Amino acid sequence: MTVAAPDRDDLGAHGHGPMVRLAGLLGCTEGQAYTVLLGTVVALVAALLGLPPTLRDVTESAAGGDTAVSAAPAPPPNSDTPAPTGEVAAPPAAGVAAPAAGGEVPGASARVPDAVAAPATPDAPAPSPPSPSDPAAPAAVVPATGFGAAQLAARVGAPGAPDGVAVDGAGRIHVATNNALLRGQPGASKVIRYAPDGRVQRELVVEGQDGARTGGLTGVAIAADGTVLVLDSAPARVLRVDLDGGRQATYASISDLPACGPAAATAACEAGADDRPQPRALVVDATGALFVSDSGQGVIWRVPAGGRPSPWFVFADAAASPTGIALDPTGDLLVATTLSLESSSGGGQLQRIDVRRDGTAGRRTTVAAIDPLSGPLGLTVTPDGGVVVALSTSNVLVLLGPDGTERARLTAEQVEAAVGVPLDGPTGLAVRGRSVVVTNQSPTANDASHWVVFDVPLTP
Repeated sequence: MTVAAPDRDDLGAHGHGPMVRLAGLLGCTEGQAYTVLLGTVVALVAALLGLPPTLRDVTESAAGGDTAVSAAPAPPPNSDTPAPTGEVAAPPAAGVAAPAAGGEVPGASARVPDAVAAPATPDAPAPSPPSPSDPAAPAAVVPATGFGAAQLAARVGAPGAPDGVAVDGAGRIHVATNNALLRGQPGASKVIRYAPDGRVQRELVVEGQDGARTGGLTGVAIAADGTVLVLDSAPARVLRVDLDGGRQATYASISDLPACGPAAATAACEAGADDRPQPRALVVDATGALFVSDSGQGVIWRVPAGGRPSPWFVFADAAASPTGIALDPTGDLLVATTLSLESSSGGGQLQRIDVRRDGTAGRRTTVAAIDPLSGPLGLTVTPDGGVVVALSTSNVLVLLGPDGTERARLTAEQVEAAVGVPLDGPTGLAVRGRSVVVTNQSPTANDASHWVVFDVPLTP
């Protein structure tokens, strides 16, 4: 005898059907309940019959039915909303959208019930954490707390007086010579590139310098695209150099600013007595903009990528002379000054100037005091956020923690005991792996045997 199946819609209307009750338990429609039940039965049958994994995956997907939700990509961060002061927002993990309050996923079309867990795929092993030897695993940054035994990285020939230094992505060392009146040898200054083992690879003789100058080349920086930028003192300019092609071009010119006061016709002025510009050091930020310290005029210049220089920060005390500069891990500018803003102390300072989102200068704070009459010139930041300062007059390297606490010192005598050449006017600094390269200028003795580049390991 044939029995007619009851009508589902009729049963559902009176609330007596088993599928209606199942749908109520699952929190879905009756049609979705049928799909879930069918998918579950098919999955059980597939498991008993030993179907291939690909077909099992299909049946398990069917079991999920229309309740499966894929998270939408996380929206990009709002560049106009700054992070809270003192906090750094962690970026979301790749491919994972952070759930909002209430269990909702931003951009999703439905809400996944908290009590229902997604079924695990039996053939997909759980991912294991990366091992220390895995090249994709980020290497832990070990704080530098001291200096190791110095080594010779390179010897600098004529015209001598090595000053600025930078290291490119291949580990090659770029040195600028600051030879001028009573320093180094006569002639035009050079930019020299050394291989990682200290061999000279390329030299570029700079053109257009003043013949009777008192300063030569100073700072060196390497942009993200590999462009080599060098500071010249006479004339005051930023040069872009191509060592392989033997070419140079003026990237920017540093102006001679009028002294600030009633006679100044513009807001762009210097706090001193209309001194000449003396570009000392430069650094490139993440946007491609340059920051240039001008120790002669007491000014930090900013040069936007492809733009014109403008005074970014003017030191109100004419006695404060900015020398070394570097960017800390947050993108703010660290500046060494040869005299503190409190002129009675006579000591230098390490200061931090906040770089706002729009590139303008923000709050200035003092990080550490520097020895009086020590001549701080070089400045660089270690991988863990520490700071190394080269004291050119006292012939000392100082390692500071990110908070300005002194961690270690390296003296001229210690370096001489290690390599036979003392620290004699240490000037330029740059990080190379787990070490710091240091140029030795010998500005007073003008000893050609002291024109070297040291490699100083950073020890944990």
